[in-house]
Amino acid sequence: MKKLSYLFVLLTLQLAFAQQAQVTNVTAAQRTDGSKIVDITYDLTEDTLFTDFNVTVEVSFDAGATYNLTVYVTGAVGTGVVPGTGKEIEWNLGQEYNNTFDENVKVKVIATGHVAGEIPFEFVTVEAGDYTYGSDDQILNIDYDYQIMKYEVTNAEYTEFLIEAYATGEVWLSGGDVEGFYPGDGEYPGGNYELYDLGEPSDSYNYGRIDWNGTTFIVTEGYGGHPVIEVTWFGAYKFAEHYGLHLPDEYEWEKAARGNSGYDYPWGNSIDGSRANYSGSGDPWDNGTTPAGFYNGQTYEGFVTTDSPSQFGAYDMAGNVWEWTKSWYSEGSSYRVRRGGSWNDYAYYCQSWTRNYYNPDVSYSVVGFRCARTL
Repeated sequence: MKKLSYLFVLLTLQLAFAQQAQVTNVTAAQRTDGSKIVDITYDLTEDTLFTDFNVTVEVSFDAGATYNLTVYVTGAVGTGVVPGTGKEIEWNLGQEYNNTFDENVKVKVIATGHVAGEIPFEFVTVEAGDYTYGSDDQILNIDYDYQIMKYEVTNAEYTEFLIEAYATGEVWLSGGDVEGFYPGDGEYPGGNYELYDLGEPSDSYNYGRIDWNGTTFIVTEGYGGHPVIEVTWFGAYKFAEHYGLHLPDEYEWEKAARGNSGYDYPWGNSIDGSRANYSGSGDPWDNGTTPAGFYNGQTYEGFVTTDSPSQFGAYDMAGNVWEWTKSWYSEGSSYRVRRGGSWNDYAYYCQSWTRNYYNPDVSYSVVGFRCARTL
């Protein structure tokens, strides 16, 4: 392939909560240095609704008859891309299509903005200001407003994401796993990573409730409202990216959990089984997850809960499942921080300031996540 050149202009509605923006002057040219890198440039017009966009690239090897999503791209691609001219993307053609030679290639750049407030999840707002951090209650400050999901991401929500992403080629099946591409960071190179462990019937240690029925992804009956587990950090990252969100860092997470209260838990300094799901708490789903937001004052099959949100209104920030954050555990570490404790941990580990860590490329039966967005 000596040169790819294609102009694509798009202005259309994609979904009720998302709109594609005007992309112009798309050009693509393969480098002549043997690297098999294709340089793509484009202009992104300002929009009256959106300030930033999720940019994806699709390629066609049959003159535009069919297109496939490519994830071997870096640069002005992914979430948070702002309008402007001369946006640059590098497509690693050699890594994706090593032996392909075709001069009839077309490249499509698509920019999708989500309308704030219309993403299909509930959020709570955390205003800029001081908060208490750590077991010694340091006073730290986050100088911007942000929102965090009111509840942990559920099995039903993650299944909907998988169905959408599978249809576009963003994720795929590999053995008993769902995989997807990650662009890389300082510790993990760009490549394909496990997102979700579908498990096997003989795997007694896999508590995941999402399966593949040979045609699509399905949720075990009765568990759609429970938080998703068996999802790796990369799987949480991919979900957030898909909706134009991000995983909170551990500072955003802790502020949302305890504010400036200095409390050990989101509601105070003591914990009991009516407020959170932890080892020995005695909930109706003992030895497993409870539905997201279960501890809201309801009575279920005789089990009485106490309404236990954080001061900002977020639920399950103590117990139920550990939650992935985007923070590294320490400088030079390859582990990501998890927060909040789980159904399998003693109450001590559910304190708002407790830090722990896991390998981001491994799935666990006690880890889920929730997403955030900056205002």
